[in-house]
Amino acid sequence: MTVLLVVIGARVPLLLQVTDPGHGDPAFYFTVAKNLVAGRGLVIDHVWHYLNGIPELTHPSHDYWMPLSSVIMAIPMFMLGQGLLPALLPGLAAVVVLACISWDLTRRITGSTTAGWLAALLTGLSPSLFHYSLLTESTVHYAALAGLALWLTARGSDGPYSYVAAFGLAGFAQLTRQDGLLLVPVIGLMVILRGPTSWKPRMTVLALGMGTYVLVLLPLMLANLAAFDAVFPPGPSKTMYLKHYEDLYSLSKDLSLSSYLAWGWPRILHAKWQAIAYNTTGFLGMPGWPLLLLSMPLPILWVRDHSLGRTLAPLLPALLFFLVLFLFYGILGSVPSMKGAFLRSSNAVLPFVFPVPLLVVNKLVRWKAVRVVVFLVIATSYLHESLAITAPVIARNTERAEGLRAMAAMIASDDERDVLQEPVVMTRSPWELHEATGLRCAQIPNDPLPVILRVADSLGVGYMELPAPRKALNGVVEGRRVVPRLERMGEVPGTRSVLFRVVPTLEEPG
Repeated sequence: MTVLLVVIGARVPLLLQVTDPGHGDPAFYFTVAKNLVAGRGLVIDHVWHYLNGIPELTHPSHDYWMPLSSVIMAIPMFMLGQGLLPALLPGLAAVVVLACISWDLTRRITGSTTAGWLAALLTGLSPSLFHYSLLTESTVHYAALAGLALWLTARGSDGPYSYVAAFGLAGFAQLTRQDGLLLVPVIGLMVILRGPTSWKPRMTVLALGMGTYVLVLLPLMLANLAAFDAVFPPGPSKTMYLKHYEDLYSLSKDLSLSSYLAWGWPRILHAKWQAIAYNTTGFLGMPGWPLLLLSMPLPILWVRDHSLGRTLAPLLPALLFFLVLFLFYGILGSVPSMKGAFLRSSNAVLPFVFPVPLLVVNKLVRWKAVRVVVFLVIATSYLHESLAITAPVIARNTERAEGLRAMAAMIASDDERDVLQEPVVMTRSPWELHEATGLRCAQIPNDPLPVILRVADSLGVGYMELPAPRKALNGVVEGRRVVPRLERMGEVPGTRSVLFRVVPTLEEPG
């Protein structure tokens, strides 16, 4: 219990400093949660991608990102108010769940309760989980659900219905992140390898498990059919054909297998190699080099004591899931993984990493006090790194939100604004702009200028925030390029942004 209090208490000083959710995912999930509490349902009032064409400004939120994290955050927000603090409480609970998983695994593998609590401490203070637990996004919710699914799979020998529950948790994990789907083949394989000894009960467990998984996903599938005429929106699958990340925000680019192959095998293979290298170094950095070094004697110990294979068997589901996840993002999701998609999802296996160095040290170091001190030093370094990473992010989020509110004030005071129409802003950051100001907004398409302006006209855009990583708009802020339909209003106070007025097109006389 003391360890869990430390895990939560270490976050409290920063938790009280969080005033704004931040860029992208956190702002999105928090906005949807607020709309749920307000009784509006799973909707958003901003457009952030065009994978399914040009949607209405107000449209279903689950056309790309999954809805469960917003639902989870909405529960304490409904009871305690619509602030960020209630929304962050489920993330803290998720970290406690992950710490308890690591405690149980390590205690069973090492036979030491002390080692179990040290594993819980390392899990709770690990920089990645620390950082994401203070953001209103899906990573820690997914990690807890996927981690529980893997933990129950590891305990399948205790009873076959642990596998059925694991399938259900895989469904809930998929409701937070799309790649929760990858848990299903792992759990299925473990049922085949370690499930009931005869085929009939084994098939029964698989059938019940898959039925539970589908049942969990059924409400979303029905909602998708009503909103998109498809069980799952087609947009997310197009991301495997991305050549550049910003093309995620394109309307006109062809994201298909044929266009991807036309890119050429040298560039395709280079992109895959980059993703694999990035994911490898990123994941190895999550537990850190000290723990990796402490784990290195494991093969030698295994050669000397073959019973270690049985001892470490509870870690097999997590190892298989990690390999599937690694291959998926290295081969199919290489561009999204370069923006951290793989590293986010791999937080689910962190509780299964810490038992290994603790087991090795327990076997090699006789003195308990030395073992405890070694891991307490590592935990302290984790805390220092966590604070160093997270505190600046919180400060930047606050600064960015203040700049966005200053921009909203500029729009409100614009004498040429049509007061009869609600302003719509085109920006590279529609998630946080809408959350910070309430303004309706749209992503600047990563397309030629005529396409950008066509989308702006379609959505009734009256303003544009620049600069943005859009080739078609290079030089506009500096004045090196003049776009007649973009009138410079001025710099946004306290930021590097410049606000432009989008001049509407003149209608042709009938």
